[in-house]
Amino acid sequence: MRCARAGIVAFIALAMAVAVVAQAANLFSQNLLFTRAQTEVSFWGRGDYRPDEETIRRTSELLNDLLVSEPAHPDYLGLQANATVWLAYWSAHDDREQYAQRAINIQYAALLPRPAHRHSWVKLAEYLSRTGARSEQRAQLAAMAQTKLSALLAGTPR
Repeated sequence: MRCARAGIVAFIALAMAVAVVAQAANLFSQNLLFTRAQTEVSFWGRGDYRPDEETIRRTSELLNDLLVSEPAHPDYLGLQANATVWLAYWSAHDDREQYAQRAINIQYAALLPRPAHRHSWVKLAEYLSRTGARSEQRAQLAAMAQTKLSALLAGTPR
């Protein structure tokens, strides 16, 4: 009886250890993928670097895969918004507005899980200023971003 209990306890401990190791491996893998995408996007527009279509496609797929695994992850959303702003910048005039609005929407979604994240508000204000207040919604969002940034900066020690 005692041996059977010890076996059950050992099995449960082993199962928990395997689950923890699997979760750690998944997090490590996700972090590597995110870092790869982040590094690529960080070079976009630097100097005279402009990625080719294949690099843009692979990076977009990588970001989409990350967001499938964690749809509300603020860092993944913020990076996707950044990449989308570059697509707006490089796109034909007809597609530019669609990409710009998409970037604004994604960046706003990145703010929802952490509403006091100053850098995310700065990026939203930047994206809005690049595209202009073409709608009442954008004008309200720009005003809200400025209000939030003012409040967040007021609490920052100098």
